[in-house]
Amino acid sequence: MKKAACVLAVLLLLGSCAHAVSAESYIAVDALTGAVLAERNAGERRLIASTTKLATAMTVLSLLGDREDALGQTVVISDAAVRVEGSSMYLKPGTEVTVRTLLYGLLLESGNDAALALAEYCGNGSVDAFVDEMNALADTLGLADTHFANPHGLDDEAHYSTARDLAVLALHAMEDERLRAITSARSWRAEGYALSNHNRLLRMVEGAEGVKTGFTKAAGRCLISSVSRGGRRVVVVTLNAPDDWNDHRALYDAAFDGMTVREYLAEGSLAAELRVQSGTACTVGVRAPAGIAMNLTDEEAARAKLRLFLPHFVYAPVQAGDAAGTAVLTLDGRTLCTAELVYETDVGVRAPRPSNAARLFAFFARLLRIQPED
Repeated sequence: MKKAACVLAVLLLLGSCAHAVSAESYIAVDALTGAVLAERNAGERRLIASTTKLATAMTVLSLLGDREDALGQTVVISDAAVRVEGSSMYLKPGTEVTVRTLLYGLLLESGNDAALALAEYCGNGSVDAFVDEMNALADTLGLADTHFANPHGLDDEAHYSTARDLAVLALHAMEDERLRAITSARSWRAEGYALSNHNRLLRMVEGAEGVKTGFTKAAGRCLISSVSRGGRRVVVVTLNAPDDWNDHRALYDAAFDGMTVREYLAEGSLAAELRVQSGTACTVGVRAPAGIAMNLTDEEAARAKLRLFLPHFVYAPVQAGDAAGTAVLTLDGRTLCTAELVYETDVGVRAPRPSNAARLFAFFARLLRIQPED
């Protein structure tokens, strides 16, 4: 009941700006709660233009895996990739370009040539095979109203999605640090390429993480964006939106209205003291190097709880900076964020106490001024 009331309150806040949104289809989703903050025709299948390339990038990263050298692999650019129509990062046939630079060209410059080059490389020479993997990704994420026919988003009757499906796609994409680093970059220079991000929200909206623009005459202006403030992320998708930049800004203003960043554990603060067994000190302090803060409404803050997961005591020796436990902030039993807790000082091992017999001998030795033998 409380969650429903919270969602209703946010919807009422959004009501003042929702009527002004120019998009034919749109949705705003809170990543923390999964709540839909505002929407119109969000389940309507539409052409999605170059917002497609977010799925292309996710498929590339999925196929290449998490190996350290994954983004450093080189791709030989084909004639077919260079000849594709539409937006381009101006690749040259026969040259070698890293996957990393192609991903920046894909997501910043919206290069159709980069999309085809990556699809050919990750599809072992077959663009169709790569597109099959894109559709497999959509199935895995439960995007029932999404189907891809190509990796770049040029118009095709068999190529469509919805604002709701694209929001789900973006929520998953923003969990990948590699993708966030690319979509939030304003520019990229490498291998002779100077690339610029076309997403104006990076300069217009606090906490913007970019994501993906798109346009064709048939699809209209399409935009997926993400904003993170104080640990709280909201994703907005607009399709066929003549005034998309202002649509997104208005939806974010409404979504974050009423939220405040609340500090539950200050960076570097003393979180607790633990008893130390057999140590040169009886206790040791535990600190939170990173701290915990979260953007919450008043109502959410009243229900949020901070818990410390620590042992009842520790045995010496203890080394400063070693992991001691974890601090966890929860809301209605759901984890919002965590922070590692570490010991603040070293604690050595206390020298063992002499036995009763040894202490008795030492007493009489002092009494009789007898020195114990070596």
